[in-house]
Amino acid sequence: MALSHIDNAISLHLQASYVAIFNCANFPEWCEQIKFHLGVLDLDFALLEDKPAAITGASSEEDKSHHKA
Repeated sequence: MALSHIDNAISLHLQASYVAIFNCANFPEWCEQIKFHLGVLDLDFALLEDKPAAITGASSEEDKSHHKA
């Protein structure tokens, strides 16, 4: 019984670590997998946030700190 739990864990890991090769026909599936992996790695910030305005002399400290992140 314990072996089946290990098999399930390995199977889930393999599914989670697999990303389909992009071939234009599978864009929705590929895009979802890429977003998932970038989210898990905490690298999806650029996909979720709008591009900030350019820094100027009138920019607030909050705007400036946003660019540093």
